[in-house]
Amino acid sequence: MNFNKLHKLIFVFLINTSGYYAQNLDSLWKVYNDVNQYDTNRLKAIDKIGFSLQRSNPDSAIKIASLQLNFAQKVNQKKYQGWAYNGLGNAYFNQDNYSKALQFYLKSLKICEELNDKKGLAYTYNNIGLLHNSQLNPKKALSYFNKSLQIRQKLNDKLGQASCFKNMGMAYNNLNDFTRAIEYYELAIKLYTEFNDEFGLASCYNNIGNVYLKQLKCKEAIEYFYKPLKNKNSTIDKKTKTACYINLGICYNILGDYNKSLQYTEMALELSKEIDSIDKMRFAYQGLADLYAKTNNYKKAYFNHVEFKKLTDSIFNLENSKQFNDLKNNFEVEKKAAELKLKTDAENEKLKAIALEEKKQQQIIIYGVTIVLIIVVIFSFFLYKRFKITDEQRKIIELKNKETEIQKKVIEKKHEEIIASIRYAKRIQDALLTPQTYIERNIKRLRKS
Repeated sequence: MNFNKLHKLIFVFLINTSGYYAQNLDSLWKVYNDVNQYDTNRLKAIDKIGFSLQRSNPDSAIKIASLQLNFAQKVNQKKYQGWAYNGLGNAYFNQDNYSKALQFYLKSLKICEELNDKKGLAYTYNNIGLLHNSQLNPKKALSYFNKSLQIRQKLNDKLGQASCFKNMGMAYNNLNDFTRAIEYYELAIKLYTEFNDEFGLASCYNNIGNVYLKQLKCKEAIEYFYKPLKNKNSTIDKKTKTACYINLGICYNILGDYNKSLQYTEMALELSKEIDSIDKMRFAYQGLADLYAKTNNYKKAYFNHVEFKKLTDSIFNLENSKQFNDLKNNFEVEKKAAELKLKTDAENEKLKAIALEEKKQQQIIIYGVTIVLIIVVIFSFFLYKRFKITDEQRKIIELKNKETEIQKKVIEKKHEEIIASIRYAKRIQDALLTPQTYIERNIKRLRKS
């Protein structure tokens, strides 16, 4: 689709939309077309436009989301590519093309996981849960709603939590656990009331009516089906309004008020054709077939039953179910393979890190031993030098000791020679001189005389 045709399509939608909402969409369209705006601002603007069209005009929403995806790819904004895939998934979901919707949801989920986009993950888990619930697999749906709820509680996203509570209520209703279904709807209503979210409230009221209808409590159910329709200023969308009409038709059929039943069921069929909702059309045809059978108009009953069967087969035929399951299984296989690869890569990285650490330790040991050896060699060198010096000093000392010993012996010999000379001189002296005793005796004698 070229740009001018798309612009005209949006323009027509704006004309058919009243008040502030239309003005807001028009301003968003201007932001997207303003090339002076940041790419992210333009992408946010077109995402909001696509979101506003998803339920009321899914064909246009697909074209807008495709435009958004192309632009996001062009400016390499991966996060907004994920948003565009989600938008495409929602649009196809509202066309009851579940296998196509799942295909785009899984693409979005892959990008959200790569970028660790928590908000995107919560939104996508919630959407995949809705798909499983529509495929009559409420237990699987609950597992996805719980995943979404846990993330939204961590992000303190109260409106997101309300959406999860509402959807969990639908899943429990499909499981015929009516008490828990009502409990979750009431949790959702409390949060929607806090934020004055009329669309969320309308959806919850219709769903609570379904819980009572399943229990054949038609009067209570009618009270809730009328609630979204009473407020003329309500922002209730056509898909929710169609659901209310279908349910009112069923209730009045059960109560035996066939005129009112026919009135609301025909209104539902007309509106479902307008929004091109195969799922809502088939329920309207089913309601008409049952109604005409009860009023004995078997020709019309047969015609409407055939239409119901045709549309049911288009949604739940084996080929669609196979495509849905194949997409889901392929994604799970790819995811497990990716997780295994991540685990293997992590183990390899761990082994590499251990090997690197061991190599570092070995290098440290080698460096340590080398340093020790160098120190030992240097120390040995210094010891050797010291030993050489000590040995030389010892030799010098020994030499000096020998010289001293020799000198000592020379001195002793000379001393002996001197002593001998003295003794010899003394003997000569003694031989030459008169003895002392003789002199003393003669002196005494002379004194006496």
